[in-house]
Amino acid sequence: MSYSLRETSLQRLRRNPLSFMKWIDKVKDVFHWECSLEGPEGSPYEGGRWNTAMTVADIIETVWNLMVEPSLENPMYVVEAIRDEYLQNNEVFVWIARSMTENQGLQD
Repeated sequence: MSYSLRETSLQRLRRNPLSFMKWIDKVKDVFHWECSLEGPEGSPYEGGRWNTAMTVADIIETVWNLMVEPSLENPMYVVEAIRDEYLQNNEVFVWIARSMTENQGLQD
């Protein structure tokens, strides 16, 4: 990820902060962000705080792993109709996913 893209992402987060995210320290370097995530209300993580110095590579690997093996049980990642297509009519799911990737996901 280029410097300017990281800087743009950082500026967006500053203008539109996520309610569950707190900066641990002011970001002085766009290549190193530290934040904590508040545990979601009503979840087993409520009241907890997860701190990270996760790299962009870690985040990209997580997204890639979801493409390899979708987390079908987690409603945060899944639209029911898409999940059902994946489980019940996988050939159609794969065809649609490939088509969307070719049309939208291969832009540089």
